[in-house]
Amino acid sequence: MATDKEQLKKFLQRAQALCSRQEKCLSDIKTKLKQWGATPEMSDEILTFLLADKFIDEERYARMYTNEKARINKWGKIRIVHSLRAKGVSQENIEIAIESVEELASSENLMGLLKRKIATTKAKSPQDLKVKLLRFATYRGFSYDEIQKALEKLKVNDEND
Repeated sequence: MATDKEQLKKFLQRAQALCSRQEKCLSDIKTKLKQWGATPEMSDEILTFLLADKFIDEERYARMYTNEKARINKWGKIRIVHSLRAKGVSQENIEIAIESVEELASSENLMGLLKRKIATTKAKSPQDLKVKLLRFATYRGFSYDEIQKALEKLKVNDEND
């Protein structure tokens, strides 16, 4: 049977390898350590080491995550913020990351998404189409005002407007 020191070293090496391959946040590594069977004391020691040696950097992680979700997944600011909060990233790091991504400020992502969605959406009426597009864009994390402006540009109106 492995001693606690050997076990700790093994978990630390696995966590370092994981962090070297891809950016991870504290909660990701905590979850992995728990899955691997590390005790809470071991986890605390490993996390302290990983933070000190910059294997884990919450600000760097938040920037990378925000960039990836805005550019690749075409998520809006609201969804990204909620997702980072769920991962336990600090509000300060979330704000820094959100400010660093230009895609979030532009409506190009939203316009592109809505154009593609219009082409594939079956709607009974213009109002039905607008509701479906609103729901879709809201789920993607865009604000109601952003969506309304984009729909106006695309000339998507319900019959009552």
